[in-house]
Amino acid sequence: MFILTGSNQFLLMKHVSQSLSGRISILKLLPFTISELAGRGRDHESVYDFMISGGYPSVVAEGFAPTEWYKNYIETYLEKDLKDILHVSDVDSFRKLLFILASACGQLLNLSQIGTMLGINHNTVKSWIAALEQSYLVFLLQPYFKNYSKRIVKMPKLYFYDTGLACALLQMRSAESLAGHVMRGQLFENLIVSEIKKENFHENRLLDFYFWRDHTGHEIDVLFEKEAKAITLEIKSGQTINDDYFNGVRYFNKLSGGD
Repeated sequence: MFILTGSNQFLLMKHVSQSLSGRISILKLLPFTISELAGRGRDHESVYDFMISGGYPSVVAEGFAPTEWYKNYIETYLEKDLKDILHVSDVDSFRKLLFILASACGQLLNLSQIGTMLGINHNTVKSWIAALEQSYLVFLLQPYFKNYSKRIVKMPKLYFYDTGLACALLQMRSAESLAGHVMRGQLFENLIVSEIKKENFHENRLLDFYFWRDHTGHEIDVLFEKEAKAITLEIKSGQTINDDYFNGVRYFNKLSGGD
């Protein structure tokens, strides 16, 4: 038996009384990756086109205009899934939370600061973000805790699974507006991290991804372990390569004794 669900699994999981361990296989089918769309008529698009349109099937395969589709998606998610199923009563504050999270994608997630901005308890913010995670709208990248430096940042970073949704929340409607936007670098980083995350799910690699940052500003955008070695990735959006881009990698390799 195959059971296909949307991102809203709350009612389904609530009524499953058995663990079913060993008898089921769960496949997470996230929005399309760039590689999955290769050869499907979108090869001519720029990276900014993809970031605006995103990878949801309705936009990709059915030709819905991204701006209108994401608007309706956000409205139905807020009004049905959250209000009726998760009992989020303050929809206006939740709508503001979505905008704040889109504005802070790829940044450290400070629950207390967000709670202050919204005038709500930080535990409420935490539960709302947990609902977004369960809906596969956002995910958290946890910090790498190996003690190469005791003064490491311990807050997670938040990313959207789909940059089209993040851009819609920020009211970006064209590739041209995104290309010149102050948040271009953040959204590009979100794109690459989400692509890595989706490929990991789709190819069943089962890797855990992290970031690393210390209190002096040294940072690794993405880090994972392979054969007991830490593999580091640096993500930058620009027309040219600057040697300074790799200062964080060099610093981390010096601390960890890597290459």
